[in-house]
Amino acid sequence: MGSDMVAALPRATGDGRALFGHNCGRPAGEPQIVLCEPGRAFAAGETVQLHRTIVPQARRTCSVLGGRPAGSWGYHYGVNEHGVAIGLTQVRTRLRAESPGLSGTELTRLALERAACARQAMDVLADFIDRYGQHIDDAQDCGDTDSAFLIMDGKEAFVLESAGSHWAAQEVKEVRASGGHCHLRQDWDRLSRGLAELLIARDWWAEDGTKLDFASAVGLRGNDHAAAVRRWGRATVQLEEQSGRIDAAFLRRLLADTEAGLCRIANDTGDTETAASFVTELACPGGEVPLAWVSLVPPSLGVYFPICLLGELPEAFSDPFASGLCRRLRSLQASDGRLQPGARAVLTGLQSRFDQLARDFKAEARDYRQGGEETALRRLATSFMEHAVERFVDACDSLAGAIPAFAMAN
Repeated sequence: MGSDMVAALPRATGDGRALFGHNCGRPAGEPQIVLCEPGRAFAAGETVQLHRTIVPQARRTCSVLGGRPAGSWGYHYGVNEHGVAIGLTQVRTRLRAESPGLSGTELTRLALERAACARQAMDVLADFIDRYGQHIDDAQDCGDTDSAFLIMDGKEAFVLESAGSHWAAQEVKEVRASGGHCHLRQDWDRLSRGLAELLIARDWWAEDGTKLDFASAVGLRGNDHAAAVRRWGRATVQLEEQSGRIDAAFLRRLLADTEAGLCRIANDTGDTETAASFVTELACPGGEVPLAWVSLVPPSLGVYFPICLLGELPEAFSDPFASGLCRRLRSLQASDGRLQPGARAVLTGLQSRFDQLARDFKAEARDYRQGGEETALRRLATSFMEHAVERFVDACDSLAGAIPAFAMAN
């Protein structure tokens, strides 16, 4: 049930914007929510009660925009107020943690709440894995499931792959794709203490002085391994070919690619699909306000809504099924998993309008930010997101007369 993640540092984008993308692979039909959790202060000695264990609470947490299944505490992906983004995918390994452990989603949220930069987020993840180990997120997964993370800010990015209570990490140079299998071989930059000795003692790696091959020594291949490698290869080639010209629109197109399987739809791929897709800007030139873009369904079937962490998130994102956003988008899907005739043109036009709204918002928001008008900036960001939802509803109304099945769903 691996997810797919991509990163492009500023030298690969050409305009100073670091970009992060995440396609969330989840069971078909699982409700997804997007929410903004404000940061706040805590008293010394407070703790966080998680699913299987209790961990110390930070004295102050960061504000975080994150995505998760309904009822979950942790996040599959997110970005915090400091421009640190983290995405999670599942990998299969041979190691088991002896302690109760933290889930991948819990680890993602803990790091986003505590880190002011990508390097600090990597250290937080490594420390929690060292101290607590891991447990799986999903009852339907095998017991050999661990977590891998893509961690990024406006200047640096890292891949961290875990195995039980151990991990390996690598710094990203310009672009990177990561997915549902162990990628790190002998190219890791950091390794958890004691891992090499443990693997040598178990005869999983030869004691001959060679650098440990992490994926070869601890990685396992599940039934989805070949598909995950294909998606990773496709994303890597596309990123490298576009390096120097990558922008948010390109990442959205890449993550919506159904031919290479990067955008998975349940009708085509069984029980797992791309339940949500997320793209965010982490560094913008000239004091520009960064935006995130979220699709609440497989991105080939919908649109990416623009979101600004500075404003109050519309309720439609935190309860998209009840609000009708997901239901309306799903009603555009034909029996073969593709969009019904006529729907694509309307959604393409809507995406263009969202992009224009975003450009206008950024220009006005930059003026507010430079003038120190933070209250007005928050009001503007809230109004901007509400207006995007209203535009979506207007587009739905225009489709209702053209597509009978869509009209019945509304």
